[in-house]
Amino acid sequence: MYSPVSVTSSPSSSTLPTMVQLTTLSRNAGGTVAGVRVHAPGVDGVLDPAQERMALRLIEIGFVQGAQLRVIAFGQPGDDPIGVRVGGRGGISTFALRRQEASCVWVWPDKP
Repeated sequence: MYSPVSVTSSPSSSTLPTMVQLTTLSRNAGGTVAGVRVHAPGVDGVLDPAQERMALRLIEIGFVQGAQLRVIAFGQPGDDPIGVRVGGRGGISTFALRRQEASCVWVWPDKP
């Protein structure tokens, strides 16, 4: 008999993928977007409106949870900006993100 619900044991913490900031990936490294997270609010507990707009813009242009991405280039000097290709089946877009913007994008890196 078919059962629509299956019960499995919960995965151990060693099998869960580790999220990293996009800025930590090397050239040609790929991953899956885990989400966009802005830096902590100021001492008054209010989020900087500029950071909130930046996070919303990143989401609008395609850095949404589950999107595939690949780092394609680093600018010189200081590896700024970072060239990132995001998308998959629905289309692929290429962006140049400043390090500050890229540090807000968290990814699950592909296994080497």
